Amino acid sequence: MLKAALFDMDGLLFDTEAMYARLANEAARPLGFAFTEQMILDTLGVNETDCNAYYGSRIPAYRAETFWPAYHAAADRYVAEHGAPQKPYLLETLQRLHAAGVRMAVVSASPRADVLRNLRSAGAETYFDAIVSGDMGLPGKPQPDMYLRGAALVGVPIGQCAVLEDSPHGLRAGRDAGAYTIMIPDLRPYTDKLAPICDCVCLTLREAGEAILCR
Repeated sequence: MLKAALFDMDGLLFDTEAMYARLANEAARPLGFAFTEQMILDTLGVNETDCNAYYGSRIPAYRAETFWPAYHAAADRYVAEHGAPQKPYLLETLQRLHAAGVRMAVVSASPRADVLRNLRSAGAETYFDAIVSGDMGLPGKPQPDMYLRGAALVGVPIGQCAVLEDSPHGLRAGRDAGAYTIMIPDLRPYTDKLAPICDCVCLTLREAGEAILCR
């Protein structure tokens, strides 16, 4: 059995990628620009600093200082009203892994406040031993630093950790860190091109939990 599970958040624990894409364009529209579908896909799992470089090079009207406050306010309003949309079997999987003694961390490109907001919305925060967030100043995914920090915080060697991801950036980060990588596809489908950075593909969190316990 693997001793720790390091979870991405958006598109993995919560069905938020499509929601965030919609909210991002709602926030961007009054500011005079829009994100294309390809831009959204290219920045899945990417922290705000790296998003700023990407968007700034492609959208002349993009200004991080006006976009992000509008976006976060829209996301906070949505979650306050509707709750963070959970992926199937979220709490069931966390409960099972916790009962088996698996250490768990969230490793997300999102700011810590967003991670805590979503976890608290689902009643899931008590299952996690650590949070590594995109505002901690670490190099973002696809660099391995965030997953290496997650392994250190839960006290498990990275080679005994599973990294659970839905994006190529996150899978690359997990592979280069030295973890066992599990993909649960969301907006990005699994393709053979991902085989070198993906040890296992699962359809649901329940399946991924079984893979961790049986590994």
